[in-house]
Amino acid sequence: MIWLAFRQFRATLICTAALVLILVGLFAVHGFSAHRLVSQAAARGCLPTDVPQCGDLVRQLTGRLHQLSPYLGYLAVTPPLIGGFWGAPMIAREVESGTAAMTWSQTVTRRRWLIVQLAVGGAAVTVLGLVLGFAITAWLSVFADLDPNASIYSVFTLHGVLPAAEWLAAFLIGAVAGAFARRTVSAIAGTVMVVFAIVIALALISGSYTPAQSTTAGVFVGQLIESGLLLAAGAAAVVLVCRRIEQVSA
Repeated sequence: MIWLAFRQFRATLICTAALVLILVGLFAVHGFSAHRLVSQAAARGCLPTDVPQCGDLVRQLTGRLHQLSPYLGYLAVTPPLIGGFWGAPMIAREVESGTAAMTWSQTVTRRRWLIVQLAVGGAAVTVLGLVLGFAITAWLSVFADLDPNASIYSVFTLHGVLPAAEWLAAFLIGAVAGAFARRTVSAIAGTVMVVFAIVIALALISGSYTPAQSTTAGVFVGQLIESGLLLAAGAAAVVLVCRRIEQVSA
């Protein structure tokens, strides 16, 4: 049954994993390249960056940072896409295509089928989110001594454990949308809008529990708080979809 669940997510898993690996490779190559410059700056006594005779090297390092940092914000679209293309079609596609009648007529109960689907899909998006999140954390650490604006707080929601929590919550919310909409396109559209609204709301309220200039420990605590909120939303989504699955006609 797990293998069947894996087959359902195979196409999206391959596409998402390929994209994550490309991004991880980009951050790795760029980070290693920048690390050599940082090491050179440290050897010349140019860190911290207020040493007058090191202006050219510091400008070179800052330019290297800004090669990628302006584009990090685009990664905020990944949770809505995960919800829309992983979670939303999971039930809606089964109902819309008519395969639900065959799937749910087997000896396996609807709820057990659903739990396996959620477990396989949820585990996949969580692992991929962790890989991307910690790749960004490692990349940012290269520039930690160069520019305070490059600290891990400056991209609070895009590194560490938060991408995994966002992706998992988005996936579960998408499953709920699919169970209620029962049409794939409608479920995808609804999921993208809801998850995008949640991402924006969390970005707006994050300042209430993280100071403007935060220590690494403070950022970690803030991420745990936000992850807890996301996982609570995900747990509520699981309850809703488990109840709804029993009411959906095949």
